[in-house]
Amino acid sequence: MSYASDVKDELLEQPIKSACCRRQCAAGLLLGAFEKESGRLSIRFSAQDTALKCRDILARAFRGSAEIREKRYGKNLFWDLVTDGGEALQIYRSGEAPRVSCPNCRMNYLKGAFLACGTVNRPDQSSHLEFRVSEQAAPVLEKALDESGLPISRIQREGHIGLYYKSNQKIQDFLGLVGASRAEFDHINAKIVRSLIREDHQTTNFEFANIRKSVIAAQASLRAVERIRQAGLIGSLGADLRQTAELRLAHPDATLKELAAQHCPPLSVSGLSHRLKSLREFAEKL
Repeated sequence: MSYASDVKDELLEQPIKSACCRRQCAAGLLLGAFEKESGRLSIRFSAQDTALKCRDILARAFRGSAEIREKRYGKNLFWDLVTDGGEALQIYRSGEAPRVSCPNCRMNYLKGAFLACGTVNRPDQSSHLEFRVSEQAAPVLEKALDESGLPISRIQREGHIGLYYKSNQKIQDFLGLVGASRAEFDHINAKIVRSLIREDHQTTNFEFANIRKSVIAAQASLRAVERIRQAGLIGSLGADLRQTAELRLAHPDATLKELAAQHCPPLSVSGLSHRLKSLREFAEKL
């Protein structure tokens, strides 16, 4: 299974609680659709489970039928999600995103777009996230991303438009926006590793070992604080630990020295290390 499929699985783990957000997610799925001559819409998936779950989202949001058709091209299998049009076709042809009804609507719209036509590289390979869309859908998605503060680059590819990010920070921001927290932290961790290795590639083995320990410690602290946040327990921490946890989340790329200076009053590096150790111990008990 590809890394992009893992990210989509993470997104599909999260239930969509409101009807307006489900409709937005379904509309986002349509950005990956191509209209057939019969007036039917087809969205192609490389993973059957993703296709099935997206069919359920589409079927619950819009009137009309939706079915999965298995296709083989050479050695590769694909699954086409085909809808008979109706309400979905009207939205697809409208050339605009549905009106936002709640604070989570836009997030779910972009989530649907990524599920249908998005892909992202493993963060330890290269920074690249791309949407494969039609000429008609490209400006709709570009506008939605612009309004979310994440303008995207465009390239003409054979038979479609590629909308892409090559900035690690923009990829992090997009993944965080749509709720892919694990994938977001994968990219943060990869950025830390690349930064430290780039700055210190000429160090001795002893110095490199120390850098590696720092990276591992930074990753462990980020994972611990994220686990506490996901459990909804940041507010239950004491004032000192809460300040450190919030600063670690706000400045994931900061070194210990930089992070210590962000505190009010500033901490020593050893004092900060003690607090981060306490946060890791707290997270381990969850």
